[in-house]
Amino acid sequence: MIFGAGASGRAGAEAAQLGAHRVLFVCSPSLLATPQATSVRKSLGGRLVVELNDVRAHVPSDLVPAGRRAATPT
Repeated sequence: MIFGAGASGRAGAEAAQLGAHRVLFVCSPSLLATPQATSVRKSLGGRLVVELNDVRAHVPSDLVPAGRRAATPT
């Protein structure tokens, strides 16, 4: 997790530094269409393999397995 001014545009560089090739982007419905979410997607480029945007504060336990399935390669 990174945060702060300009952090959304650094997501790809952070993923690269961590050696991540497949990134799951978790985004709340209220942030889905914001410039920051767009910046994260653009920054991640081809590393972004799935976006989970049906999340809520205090994630209900039934959504955790759904996120894990979404992130698991088939």
